Amino acid sequence: MINTGSMYLQEFPNIDWLRAQARNNFRNKRAVNGLHLTEVGWPSVILNATSGPTERDQIVGPFSIFLNLSGQSVVRTDERTCRVTTDFYCLSNKGQIYDLRIPVTTETFNIHFGQTLYADVTSVLTRTNRTLLDQGPELTPINFELSPKLHWKSPEFSRRIRQIMHCSSTSAGSPDDCAREYDLLSELLVYLLQENARHLNRIEHIKSVKPATRKELLRRISKATDYLHENAFTNLQLDAVSRTCGLSKFHLLRVFKAVYGLTPQQYVSSLRLAKARQLLATTNWSIQEIAVTLGFSELPAFTRFFKKQCGISPRCFRIQN
Repeated sequence: MINTGSMYLQEFPNIDWLRAQARNNFRNKRAVNGLHLTEVGWPSVILNATSGPTERDQIVGPFSIFLNLSGQSVVRTDERTCRVTTDFYCLSNKGQIYDLRIPVTTETFNIHFGQTLYADVTSVLTRTNRTLLDQGPELTPINFELSPKLHWKSPEFSRRIRQIMHCSSTSAGSPDDCAREYDLLSELLVYLLQENARHLNRIEHIKSVKPATRKELLRRISKATDYLHENAFTNLQLDAVSRTCGLSKFHLLRVFKAVYGLTPQQYVSSLRLAKARQLLATTNWSIQEIAVTLGFSELPAFTRFFKKQCGISPRCFRIQN
């Protein structure tokens, strides 16, 4: 896969080497262990590594996704600190400096989208078919504004990641394998950029005359959403959410519902339900264990919650799935 400008790594590369290569935009066309790259610029990198506590700071990265198969990590950019668990992922923008800190033994599955792949995808996304036919392949890539925040691993997102995991782990490096990997990475990048654009478009739901005010409110609501993600399976208090984003409770409720169509409590309930359905369908955990994991102090409370949302008990759902 190296000859196509992509790397599949099962351990973190030397941090000093990576910083130097990132600063110079891989100008020497050298990958890990001196392997040759066909082009200047960040290659696409899939990093599936298990690591103990480590810190990897001040890296100028490409458009990247950080997610964990086990354990947890902290990703910090110039705008936000995201605590990434197995239920959420976060993104960093093209050319953004990021810090990655892993406090406990963690299996990562981070993807760095290479310069060529990113340019190809963003160029196509921002032009009509007519423009593509008129201008041909020599197109100027467009940078997408990225909203730094935690993202829930939706079923659609998880499906795409599983496809990439399978392709990368079974690839023999043939041209067909490389083309398949490129297609899957491109499709994932399109999905991520479109999801991010949908989030940014939510600014139109905020009632404010000044665009700058709407943008600031969306930023604060994103901070509130991050807090909800990080604490979804605990006993959340609206006061704490309010303090996190610097809005009064009344203002928080009004703007949050305008953006998401849900109150913060309803949003958390949707996360709990999604996690409950996943655990019931994919694990052998007892229903009691699942209830505790999701923050319910008593099994009857979890059963009532689940039945109200799904119309059937957790036990019946597990049998049917």
